[in-house]
Formats: sequence, structure tokens, C-alpha cells
Amino acid sequence: MPKEISLTGSEITVIKTLGLSGALMFGEILCERLEDMEDSELVDTLQGLITEDYVITDASWIRRIEDVEKAKFKVNSVVLKELRDALHPQRERGRERRRRRS
Repeated sequence: MPKEISLTGSEITVIKTLGLSGALMFGEILCERLEDMEDSELVDTLQGLITEDYVITDASWIRRIEDVEKAKFKVNSVVLKELRDALHPQRERGRERRRRRS
């Protein structure tokens, strides 16, 4: 049974910015698209997402914004369905209702 994913607002923002297509995004572009987010918040959020294996990177570690700018990121395709459900919980509830009526 897949674990239920609970995301913070900043984690949702980063995942939506990366996109759910599984395509790579350069860190420099990610930083540009998230320029409203504080650098330290972005670094902390990415560290958490990488630790949970929700986001994959080619960098050995992310500790500073400079590390983020030099790295490449993508959403982990293994947990893609669970992340979609976490981003759109009402869609999952609708599926459950349909199963019960059957």
C-alpha cells in the first residue's frame, strides 16, 4: 500500500514548478521561476523533497543556492501518481466514491 504523501505549501510550489512530466529542469531556471521564494526556503524545501525521494537531482548535495543553480532536478517518476494525488486530493476522493458504488 503506498504511503500517503503530505506536502507543505512550499513543497507543492516547487513540485508544480518542476512539473509532473518527469522532464529535467536546470537549477538556474528553477531559481528564476521561484524568484519570490527566499533562497534559504528553496534550499530547505529541495533538501526535504530530495531526502523523501520525491525529487531527484544530479548534485551530490544541496546546501547553498549556488548548488541549486548548478544542479538539475526532476520529479521522481516512481512516486508520480502519489504526488499527483497529494496535489489534487479531491480527484482521489472522487475515485473512492466511484469504487464504493460499484
